[in-house]
Amino acid sequence: MGQTIPFLSGFLGAFKIKLTDIREIAAGSGRYLVITSVPPMGETAISGTNADDPIRVQPATDPGAPDILLTRANFPVSYAVPLGLTVFTSSVSIPKDAPAGTRFTFAVYGDGKFLIQRSLPMAVGDPPQALRAELNNVHAITLRAEPSFPGMDKVYGQWTGPMLFHP
Repeated sequence: MGQTIPFLSGFLGAFKIKLTDIREIAAGSGRYLVITSVPPMGETAISGTNADDPIRVQPATDPGAPDILLTRANFPVSYAVPLGLTVFTSSVSIPKDAPAGTRFTFAVYGDGKFLIQRSLPMAVGDPPQALRAELNNVHAITLRAEPSFPGMDKVYGQWTGPMLFHP
């Protein structure tokens, strides 16, 4: 027998749904914000079309796939944290087309002052890492792809599906 999830409906009362009957579960509006859908603080828009832009967004190519935020090495990108959203999450990696020898650490800062979370050092070809930061009493976050050595100024770090949410 398959697994079931208890469900409570005011009209139908309590019942169970088989996991095989569920196609998708999504958070309700107001419980999350995909940050590629809003401009960073101090920016009016992200064009994503100019290869020299310090910030670019690659829209998802498949339905249901997340957008990708590309940030140039050492370029801080800040976003306001709406009231009630207390967690930041993203998958981080180095794009496959980055020069050989590229090594980054991905960092999330709170209110421009202190480090909230940092990835392990990554190289080209490493699998993506999940990054999660608790944002208690944080009003703005800053994302940075920090190179391990100089000379990587034009290389981008990749933030896949970056979002703020309320668990």
